[in-house]
Amino acid sequence: MSEKSNITPEMKSHIGVASTPVESNMEANISEHRRFVHAIMDEDPIYHDEEFAKTTRYEGIVCPPLFPLSVNRRPLGSSDNLSEGFRKNPEFDALMSAVDGTGAKMDLSHIPRMLNGGNEIEFFKYMKIGEKTSSVTKVVDILEKEGRSGPMVFIISETEVRNNKGELLLISRSTAIRR
Repeated sequence: MSEKSNITPEMKSHIGVASTPVESNMEANISEHRRFVHAIMDEDPIYHDEEFAKTTRYEGIVCPPLFPLSVNRRPLGSSDNLSEGFRKNPEFDALMSAVDGTGAKMDLSHIPRMLNGGNEIEFFKYMKIGEKTSSVTKVVDILEKEGRSGPMVFIISETEVRNNKGELLLISRSTAIRR
């Protein structure tokens, strides 16, 4: 491995810093829920049959486990951060602005190529119709490894998604690979 690290002190300063909570702009509603269930093609009656769902420990219809990740859409007429980022800078790094989540900019210009290193999701509770979500993201680790074509930097982030009662719904862990 090369002696000079690609992980700068500025990059390390992002580890453990939590983003401002991102509140969903809409409640889970039956229409969005239905569209999501159709899209994933899951016929489990817990997602659509109220009579069946009432007989389960959930006491009603629940949303599929990944549904909470779909409710943080921007409202119509609001600014689009992605388009704004590209308008200001054609080399805008949309993934890293999402991975970091703190609003602070992590300078990665010295390692320009990026790959998605994968996602892992840990589920804790089903979301229900009428609930909203709040998400907080933080960088949990930054590692460096030597690959066949040179050094690689792995940026691991974690997003906690909670409902409006503060109950943990899921944790999404993402790895971005820079080289």
